[in-house]
Amino acid sequence: MNISMNSFGLPSAIFAALLFFSNTASAATAVEHLKAVKPPVFKKNHTLLPLSRWGWYLPFEATVELTENWGYALEFGAYATSSAAEKASDNTTRQGKVCALTRSDPERYPLFVITDRPLGEMEKAGELPESIWLHDKDGKRLEGPAWKRKNPEAPDEVHKRVAEKTVAQLLVIKKNCPISIILHGGESGLTELGHSGSYLRKDPSVVKAKGDRSWWDYLSEQKARWIMPTTQAIREAFPDRKAFIWYHFGGMPGWSAQEWTWNYDSMRPVADIPGQSLYYKHFNTGWTGSNIKGEKDLLTHFLASVAQAKLYGDALSYNWLSAGWKEGEFSDLDRYMGFVKSLYMAGQVGGIAGYFSFPENGFSGDVGEDPPHWLQQIMVLGRAHALFSHLEEFIRQGELLAGPDQNVLVKNRTGKDLPAYEFPTGDSDVRVLARKLNKKDEWIVSAWAADGDARDVTVFIDEVGELTLNARPAGSIYRVVATVETPHEPPIVRIELIDVDPMYPSTGFGHPVN
Repeated sequence: MNISMNSFGLPSAIFAALLFFSNTASAATAVEHLKAVKPPVFKKNHTLLPLSRWGWYLPFEATVELTENWGYALEFGAYATSSAAEKASDNTTRQGKVCALTRSDPERYPLFVITDRPLGEMEKAGELPESIWLHDKDGKRLEGPAWKRKNPEAPDEVHKRVAEKTVAQLLVIKKNCPISIILHGGESGLTELGHSGSYLRKDPSVVKAKGDRSWWDYLSEQKARWIMPTTQAIREAFPDRKAFIWYHFGGMPGWSAQEWTWNYDSMRPVADIPGQSLYYKHFNTGWTGSNIKGEKDLLTHFLASVAQAKLYGDALSYNWLSAGWKEGEFSDLDRYMGFVKSLYMAGQVGGIAGYFSFPENGFSGDVGEDPPHWLQQIMVLGRAHALFSHLEEFIRQGELLAGPDQNVLVKNRTGKDLPAYEFPTGDSDVRVLARKLNKKDEWIVSAWAADGDARDVTVFIDEVGELTLNARPAGSIYRVVATVETPHEPPIVRIELIDVDPMYPSTGFGHPVN
């Protein structure tokens, strides 16, 4: 048999194959990267909320893939401005294609929309009354950045007009398809006390209106008054929505000084579910660092919010997430997975994958030979979401355990004597959370090696006893069952690792369900 050879001394067929594969090992689009890996496995008919995104929107094909296989709602594709909303009925546009798909099957293709924030446009158009601004004792408008000089006492008609303009565009979209998740990006109107405090104190009418209240309480009450007309209008116009989310508030104060946040007691009504801003190394030390004086890691921040929200009976959350968006400040993806699993353990039922800088290769077209970090963050959230679709009973019909009374983490976390909602291991970089079913002796327990080094740890949980857990960078989720097999004898405790493959944690649950 004659075999043709080439100048490299290889059979021509082999050389051709090598040449083919070398030429095809090139950049791929986001949807090609998504389809090249195994999708997560979701439980059929679960009721966790659809995931969503914040940032430059993805190509149509990518958002469809994320919706069909990764737990995300479809992206409308732009802020819900008047020009974008008008495209909802035009099937030649991105927005029209998305709405047509949602209209065809709203349950399979839920839609999420980011609201417009019309106050800025109203300001540019000269539509705001003089009473929107702070003034000095002589009645002269204060000088300084416009966003710091808004008057908390601005009349209700301004806020009602903002609500009308915001909802009007959403109603245009609604004529074409239902909206499932509505995101409001906040950061409009009144700003935090740390930004505006020095201006507020110069307006005698505001000082008088504040009275004996603290500035923080007063400003939080007014912030809620500004927002509530929009919230109420959205609730009335979209009674069938799955959730309206506002950026951002959690149990406060807790992980930030009062100057940079809002009082949860006032702000709680403005959204359907609390949501915290949880961005890697953005005003936090990342995954570790709470043993450093004056610093807190991100999970400690979040659990402080959880502790306070639970005082009001708010046990679930839908959070704003990012594993980094600046060069040199990206998290390891396995440690991000462990963090996200901890959030679900603490009651998260969905989240927003955020990315706030424009990557070198963009979001459309070829994005690189390997999945870029922003896309892998999206995938990590989808995989964790899938895992907890199978454990939803523990979230909706179970309780996050407070941890032992003597847990030193309880003290000085929030300025209040609140539970830590975690279990100490003797190792500050290993975080253990537990949930128990309300009517069964079953628990799920998570063990996260936040510093990235896997090791065994021992914890004690009432009714279960001492458990030895293997904490991994990507987290470990155990199911624990206590069964009384002999009357008057201690229960037999069985423990099972659920997420055997920590980065593909839903793998053991069967085939994907679309």
